[in-house]
Amino acid sequence: MSHSNIVTSALKPGRDGGVVLRVYEASGRRTEGVKIKFRFPLVSAHETNLIEEATRNLNVQNNTLEFDLGPFEIKTFSLDLRQTHKVE
Repeated sequence: MSHSNIVTSALKPGRDGGVVLRVYEASGRRTEGVKIKFRFPLVSAHETNLIEEATRNLNVQNNTLEFDLGPFEIKTFSLDLRQTHKVE
């Protein structure tokens, strides 16, 4: 994660084989350009509401999710991550 005031509060399996990521801003200040880089290919990402219904598509580049957070804001994302090889 690119900023120390951003905290991951959930990382769990999502619907349809995806992954749900929930983060929040912990210091009370607006934070722009938060970046999270993934080891596996990030095929797509959607911002969701708290019950994990997609609200908008996000642009993904170089396996990186980028977004802004307001003071104490919580954001939830539905991610489609693909493995490039079989894990044994």
